[in-house]
Amino acid sequence: MVKTKEIIFKSNRIQKEEPFVIIPLKEWLKIEPLLEDYLMSKSKEYLQSIKQAREDIKKKKLYTFNIKTSKLTKIKN
Repeated sequence: MVKTKEIIFKSNRIQKEEPFVIIPLKEWLKIEPLLEDYLMSKSKEYLQSIKQAREDIKKKKLYTFNIKTSKLTKIKN
């Protein structure tokens, strides 16, 4: 027999018209990196920034990546 818990959601956080799925955190932690990689691979700006960074590395221009803003910043020599 499956145990169930009653879960109360705040109406402003979840759209009642939209379907949603609840999964265990352990499973989400497996899925999340794959989803992020997929979404990033579809982003034109992200792909352009990778291309630019590779060109700059070849030209010996180095950048640092800011995790919070997801932007590359040139390191001053």
